[in-house]
Formats: sequence, structure tokens, C-alpha cells
Amino acid sequence: MATPPPALLFAEHVQACWCDGQVIVLDLLRSKYLGFAGSQLGSLATVIQGWPAVQPSVTTAAEDTNIAALSAALLHQGLVTRRRGVNRRPPPPPGVHTLDQEAAILSSSVGAGIIWRVARSIVAASASLRFRSLWAITKDLDAQRARLGEGAYHASPSALGPAVGAYLRLRPLFLTAHQNCLQDSLSLVRLLTSEGIAASLVLGVATRPFRAHAWVQCGEIVVNDAHEHVRRFQPILAA
Repeated sequence: MATPPPALLFAEHVQACWCDGQVIVLDLLRSKYLGFAGSQLGSLATVIQGWPAVQPSVTTAAEDTNIAALSAALLHQGLVTRRRGVNRRPPPPPGVHTLDQEAAILSSSVGAGIIWRVARSIVAASASLRFRSLWAITKDLDAQRARLGEGAYHASPSALGPAVGAYLRLRPLFLTAHQNCLQDSLSLVRLLTSEGIAASLVLGVATRPFRAHAWVQCGEIVVNDAHEHVRRFQPILAA
């Protein structure tokens, strides 16, 4: 007799990935990461469809009781659902190229219009991170990118250069060294969208110790970091 499929799925606002022997879950509504390890890994794979990269394990009666309690808690918290047809975000393509930032700066010019757009993007990103959830932010990015149309998804380095270069030149006027990679990356994504370029905000995680990182990608091009550096992180979200 065929094994029945897992009864639960991740909620639409939840992303998950396998990272260094753990499953990391990102709750976009609460802007919070959770980690699962040990015996929970294979057991949860038996009840949650899409549980990352772990084969379901055979469980004892006691473990079944524990997993039932954990599953009920996850369901109560809204992290999993019984509703079918939940859309999952695809992972980003691997970043295999790094935008030449020096060339981008040389290709850029700074006038009143771009100064205004950079300032507006940074202020909007700062306000979003302060007052809104990551879920609301990603939905906004989805809507903005959809308005650009399919042609905007394949920006070349030459198309990226002027906007990214202007942003890099103006960024020190608006952002301090203490502001983090998420603020910087969201600001840049918003600017590129305003310039008609559909970039993606990518969040990645690493463990031992746990850390999260954000960067911007256009296809396989890492825009504001080095592709060698972001490979140290397992992508958990592309928005």
C-alpha cells in the first residue's frame, strides 16, 4: 500500500532551507529565524511536505507523540498549514558573476534626478524595515517587479552599471557604516526597480555560529557583493 503524503505544508509566508546539518526556517511575518536539528529532522519530513533535503525516518511511538505535539505547535503558530495549493518561491540561480563596481562607478553620472531616487529608495527601505514585516516587504517587491514586465529580468552588467554606480557614489551620504546589509540591499533593489531593472533581494544563512546575510542579484550577477563571498551562505529567500 502506498505511503500517504505528508499532511502539512509550509505556510506561504514561511521559507526553509537545509544548511550544514540543520533545517533553517524563516518566518517572514515575524521576521524571525528558527532552527531544527537532531532527531526532529527526519521525523518532521514525514509530516511536512517540502521539508528540505531530509529523508523521512522511521519513528517510534514515543517519537511519533513528540512529533505530533511539535506539528500541532507549528500549526498553531501558523508556520504550517493543511491548505493545498500554497505557492512556493523558487530559489535564486547561483551567483556566478560579480558586478565590477569600480567600472559601474566610472560609468555613472550624478544629477538631481538620481540623487532624489537614491534618497527616496533609502528612506523607503529604512521605513519598511522599521515598521513592516519581511512578508509585507517581499509582497511589495513582487508587485513592483511584476509591473516591469518580463523584459526587465535579464539586465546585463552594462545596463546595471549606471544605476549601481550612482547608488555606490551617493550611499555614504545617506547610510552609515553601522547600517546593515539588509538595509543596503533593500535600498538598492528599490532603486533598480525604479530604474526599470528587476533585481532580486536574496537572504542567505550560515551556521556555527548562525548568521544571516542579504545581497542583490540580477540573474546570475551578484550586484553588491562578491559571488565568492555569498557562496558561504545558503539562500533561503529570493524576493
